[in-house]
Formats: sequence, structure tokens, C-alpha cells
Amino acid sequence: MEVRRLTKVSVIVPVYNSATFLPRCLGSLLAQTLREIEIVCVDDGSTDGSGALLDDYTTKDARVRVVHQANAGAGPARNAGMDAATGDYLFFCDPDDAAQPQMLERLHACAAAACADVVLSGRIALSRYFSMQMPIYPSAEFPRGGKVFCGRDQSSSLFTAARTALWDKLFRREFVVGHSLRFQAVAHSNDLYFVTLAVALAGRLVVEDGAYYIHRSWRSGSLQNTKDGLPTAFLEAYDACETELTARSLMSCYCSALALLLLRCGRREIVKFRSPNSISLFYHGFRERLIRIASEVSADEMRLWPSLDQWLMRAVRSQEEPSAFCRLSKFCRWRGQWLRLLRFLFHFRIREVW
Repeated sequence: MEVRRLTKVSVIVPVYNSATFLPRCLGSLLAQTLREIEIVCVDDGSTDGSGALLDDYTTKDARVRVVHQANAGAGPARNAGMDAATGDYLFFCDPDDAAQPQMLERLHACAAAACADVVLSGRIALSRYFSMQMPIYPSAEFPRGGKVFCGRDQSSSLFTAARTALWDKLFRREFVVGHSLRFQAVAHSNDLYFVTLAVALAGRLVVEDGAYYIHRSWRSGSLQNTKDGLPTAFLEAYDACETELTARSLMSCYCSALALLLLRCGRREIVKFRSPNSISLFYHGFRERLIRIASEVSADEMRLWPSLDQWLMRAVRSQEEPSAFCRLSKFCRWRGQWLRLLRFLFHFRIREVW
């Protein structure tokens, strides 16, 4: 009981064959200026010595705890980490990423001041070119200055403005447990369900308008770069979101937001496939779902969508084959990357553009 009282933040790190990156990741977590933390590492059946390396860290710092399990995937590993956590708040870190020293202190201070269920923040994108670190701040659509809001205050843009990433958010553990939020056992996109439900159900959301988490998305072999063999995994994750929002009687509030999330995630996902068969399988499942849920969105609500999203929606409705949507999605990706780079080079503050 004493440990639980003193632990302000539990950091959960799912680990699978990440021995190369662990010293940098764990070093940045142990260097946090907030000392009342625990780092719960879940060794998900690693075969590269990651488990032994983690055990060695427990002898160096009592704040590091290790859970060993047979390989089950990132979702079940995160669930195991949550089950073992004792902190007031939960933070999720990937083993190939790192954090600036003040991250947890600032996120926790913001959460405690606002009694927040979820704290939203920014990230630092680690470029594969020249090792540039590009700070990207929370969406401009959210209130700032410590103002508390709930999901329904931002219902039309909530899911896209909040993003589906885990690592730019802090979650109150009692809130997560009270709403029985868990991660899916899908090969990738297992954070989509957890984050979407969390921001939809949160009664108290707040923005910490900083960028502290250093994210690497381009590592060869990472989940973000190995999607060709799993073309329907994202769609399974989306289906769970829609099913759960319906079961909790939230679809009337979030139908437009969920349709917009599906559209934007769809264009981000499809450019990650290389196999024509994977692209076709994904697009047809994606198109069927998007047309169905968009039919529930009123014309007035859809007119509030950004013009680029309306343009993409028209393309999906008119094109049964994926070629046109793929071209538009690649253009959107190219445009977003160059806009961020230009703003970074000319010292403009980069707000998240999804």
C-alpha cells in the first residue's frame, strides 16, 4: 500500500527484441525529474537478450520492475503492465523511443492541477535524416491554458485532434480501471481502441502544451513498417471502436468524429502497404465501412469537415478501386511532411496536422 501511495506515474514499456534501443529508452526514463515513478517493463517473450538486460536494470534501480511472459503481442503486454502498475497515472512508452527529462513532471503537474482523466501533449519527431528532432505540439483545436474540457465539447473533431497515439498522453489509472479499458490482441493498431474510448469517455481532458516524447516511427521491423501481411488488422481495431461506442450509447455524439477518424486513418494506413493484394483487401473493407458510417452523418455535419477530407470522401464514394484514393493519400502524406519540414526550418511552431 505504501508503494501505491508514493508512486505518481507508472510507465509501461512493452518489450520485444529491443535490446539495441533499451539503454537509451530506460536511461531517459530513469533520468526523469519526477522521481516518484515506477517503470514496468513487460518482456514479451524476447529472444535477443532483452529480458536479461531488463533484469539487470532491476538490480541498479528499484523503480524498474519486470514482468516476463510468453510472446503475445504489444496489446496483451500493455495489459499485463497495467495489471502490475501501482501509480496514480499511467504513461505508455515504446522501447525504441525516449523522453526529455521534464516530461513526466510536467504532465503529472498538469494532471494533478486539473484532476484530469487524460492529459494530451505533443511529441518530438525524430527524423531519419540528419537526426533532426522536430517538436510537434497538440492540435490547435483544443483549449489551452489548463482549461478542462470533455470529449463532447469537441465531439466533431475529438478523435482526429487527439490522435490515436498512446505516447503523447497521460491517463489516470482509476479512470482506466473504472471504465474497463483494455488493449486488443491485434498485431498492430492495438492502441486505436484504447485511446479512442479513453478520450470519448473522459469527463476531464486537459492539454499540456509541450513536446517532450521523442518518437521514432521509421525503425526497420517496427510494427508501423510491417503491415503488408496484416491488411485487415486496422479494420478489426476500428470495428471494436464502433461496436463499443454503440454499446455505450455514444454513437449519436461521436458518429461524425468516428467517420472522420476512419477516413484519415485509412489514408494514412493505405500508403504503408506495398503489395497490390494487401492494398485491395484493405481498401475494399475500408470503403464499405466508411460509406456505411458516413451515411449516418448529416450533410450539415459533413460540411464542417475540412475541404481536403470532403474531397477524399467524394473520391471514396465514387471509386470502387483503390488507385485514385492511393494517389490522393500519397499526396496528403507528402504535403503534410513538407509543411512540417518548412515550418520547422523557418522556426514556426508546428501544430499537429493529421
